[in-house]
Amino acid sequence: MKENAAAQRVSHFWACDSEFTYFGTKDDDNVVNVGFSDGRENNFVYCHPKDAKRFLESKRLSRLFVWNLRPEFGTFAAWKLLGVDDPTQAVNLDAQAVQRFVVLRSNGRKTIALDLMPFYKPLSWKDQATGEVLGLGRLENVGRFLSNYYGDPTLQKVKMDPSWFGKRRPENEEEWALIDERVRVDARITSRAAEFLENDLLPRFVSKPKLNRYYSWVRSHGNTSVFLNVMLGWGVRSSFRNITR
Repeated sequence: MKENAAAQRVSHFWACDSEFTYFGTKDDDNVVNVGFSDGRENNFVYCHPKDAKRFLESKRLSRLFVWNLRPEFGTFAAWKLLGVDDPTQAVNLDAQAVQRFVVLRSNGRKTIALDLMPFYKPLSWKDQATGEVLGLGRLENVGRFLSNYYGDPTLQKVKMDPSWFGKRRPENEEEWALIDERVRVDARITSRAAEFLENDLLPRFVSKPKLNRYYSWVRSHGNTSVFLNVMLGWGVRSSFRNITR
């Protein structure tokens, strides 16, 4: 009974990722697709802004995790998903570093998008199978770590053909299927990365942590929660390679 009750209390960490072309003018819509995942069985990919907008309105998420905030903010601005006319209204321009943005839904409620990369960038992990020490500032390496940690081989980035990926939109069903799987898996890795931080790593140092209370390990703004982040930094870096489930 206890195991069943615990299973019902599992939190879902919704995450988002997008793919786009790296060329064009600022007026071009260079977004190819957007993926959303809760890290489990719910994984969605949209190729049109109206469908992504409908997802955000229907899910009514209080928080949404992204791996690297800048490109995802650009995607939300390009597809007009922020809920405001001026994209600068969705961020705190007075912050030392912009690591979150706000999506204003039609009911007046907000979804906060949170940047995960600053939490992982100072960290590294040693792959015991290969002996490699991987910096975790790249989602690909985080996927390798989480795949090992959770015993889930699906948490690996999808390899793409560099002759067209990032340079143009898909031109056939095979290319579309591949890039849709790419964005779906990246969103899923991001979701599990958020889950690992909040449920597995942070509780080793902080009681009942919530990622939306923090910005990174080492930012300093003079309040208690950020002081904990400063304290956490070296402790995490020194112990992370030995972490096991």
